[in-house]
Amino acid sequence: MQRSVDGKFSQRRQARKIVFSALYAARITGGMVDLKAIEQKMDQGESADLQYAKQLLEAYEAHQEQISSIISSCSGDKERSGNTDIERAILEMATAELLTTSVPKKVVINEAIEIAKIYGADQGYRFINGVLDSIVRQLT
Repeated sequence: MQRSVDGKFSQRRQARKIVFSALYAARITGGMVDLKAIEQKMDQGESADLQYAKQLLEAYEAHQEQISSIISSCSGDKERSGNTDIERAILEMATAELLTTSVPKKVVINEAIEIAKIYGADQGYRFINGVLDSIVRQLT
């Protein structure tokens, strides 16, 4: 039983990394989110819940203006050292997940922080944590 839970958790984390990568790439290039290109670049050894990744990307696209507004209103007074395109893409992904899934809020925040620790600025994870805490308070 524990192995299947760990496997699902790992696949969800990979799905979140895919979504983050797609949002970051679209932000940098000014283009559209391209899940197919991201899928092709994935390591063959790692499996991801691609259906969940598609669900999060569709949620982001459907609620893009609301997500942007929420992030802007909740990040105004936070420390700016972590406010990069990478952190913005992580916040977009996590906010879409908070708005549209039943995943516990603590899990969404922790996963976003872990991704920020890997890909973000040195202290970017602190920025992510602060903004997502504010977003959770606003949404509840």
